[in-house]
Amino acid sequence: MQRLGKLLMIVCPFFILLIWFFIKTFQFRSLEVNYADGLLALQLSRGWLEGRPFLYDTFYGFHFKLHNYYFLPLTGFITKFTGIYGFFIIYLALLSLLMAKLLSWYRSQYPENWINGWLTILVFAIGPFAFYTYLDLTGWHPEQYFLPLMGLMAFFLARRKWFWSILLFILVLSIKETSIVLICGLLLFTSVLDFTLKNPSELWTRILLHKRNLVIISISLLVFAIGMMLLSYLNGSEPSRLDQALDNFRNQSSAGEFATYLSEVLISATALFAIGILPFVPWLRILPKRLLILSLVAGYFTILVIVFFVEGLYYYPVFHLSLPYPARVGGLWTFFLSCYIYMAVKLTENGIRVSNVQREYAVWGLVLQLIFFPVLISNHRSPLPDLDHLGMNIITFLKSGSDLNTASDPNAQQLFSLAKQLPRGSEVVVPNKYLNIFHMVYPSDWDHKNLLLGRPKAYIYEKDLVKNSKEYAFPGTGYRILPNDKLLILVDSTLNLK
Repeated sequence: MQRLGKLLMIVCPFFILLIWFFIKTFQFRSLEVNYADGLLALQLSRGWLEGRPFLYDTFYGFHFKLHNYYFLPLTGFITKFTGIYGFFIIYLALLSLLMAKLLSWYRSQYPENWINGWLTILVFAIGPFAFYTYLDLTGWHPEQYFLPLMGLMAFFLARRKWFWSILLFILVLSIKETSIVLICGLLLFTSVLDFTLKNPSELWTRILLHKRNLVIISISLLVFAIGMMLLSYLNGSEPSRLDQALDNFRNQSSAGEFATYLSEVLISATALFAIGILPFVPWLRILPKRLLILSLVAGYFTILVIVFFVEGLYYYPVFHLSLPYPARVGGLWTFFLSCYIYMAVKLTENGIRVSNVQREYAVWGLVLQLIFFPVLISNHRSPLPDLDHLGMNIITFLKSGSDLNTASDPNAQQLFSLAKQLPRGSEVVVPNKYLNIFHMVYPSDWDHKNLLLGRPKAYIYEKDLVKNSKEYAFPGTGYRILPNDKLLILVDSTLNLK
């Protein structure tokens, strides 16, 4: 029974990741979730491989004016063939690699009681916070990749594997303009922890103001400034995303509303910090200068909260798009995970062992995540995938390939049949609720039709809105009508449809 229990502790977490893939797939297939951010990320990912402008999408245009999403084009080598599912596959593959590395390391370092440390990693990596960040409110964001990549970077830094550390540093840096803020936090944590282990009696000030820390901060500030200046340069006379966020805040703000908004941010940040720091406690008990380490984590967590707070001002005063937004709360959770991995690996390899009480703290962390995730992560505002018949849904998916769940909607069935016959690289204009169907081509909703690059292969209208919609526009000649009771479907007359 003991061997069986250990085997389950090894196998089950990776099986859970497989279930995660299907859950994310069913979320996308439901056609009920606004997947706009995932679809535009997909266009940024693969468009350059299909002859479209670099980092261009049909929702915002040239997206490099908004964010430094230079990691996304690398994913295009997979998403070009798999569509939106490629994002899930890449993420889960990276997370599986991280978990496999840590499992192997724990079993080599703790042959008898490796389960304690492994359980803590699982609570971080596949617990409720990680899951609901992965589930994401509007489909997918490049920031999803922070968690597995930063975790791997922390692991290789602790093992002094410099090639992999540098490679992962570059990959993380390319995810977004704020990547360097996360990287700086991890590097400062590694530096201070290393100095504390070498010189446990050294003064706080000498540790914090050590030359290496000042170099880390200086280079990070320089890289951040270069990233922001690049965005400003690419925008020219147009306001940058940061300018738009600050303008929105100035225009929307009132004293009472801001006080409420700020209170919600502070309460959420405090709760998240309390839950995230809990697995550190058993280690902090045996560390020299533990108050210094705790203060560093708390201080840098505050800096990250400020950064993500400013990001969220673009949507002010909508709070659930601020700190609780998966793309932002995921960054904060990544900071805890990466610092914890470095600390656990580094201390263990320096001969420091933690007591078995670690397991209790991991369980309490799991319980608190289960209690607070509906408040701290905003996915509860979006419909969850239908999991009532998970096994049957998986079988149906495997039989049908990447078909969407269109059985209950004959309009969606017809559109899906059309989507499968469109040439690669086609553009279409389609009502928002049917965007997901066309993820293998380049869909645009009617609000953003002017951002299309060429002549759309199809225009799709809802008939009951044709007379009243201000966004609807009709093409000239060269299109024919496909019969449908609810939709007006115009397709390029040169297409040979079945």
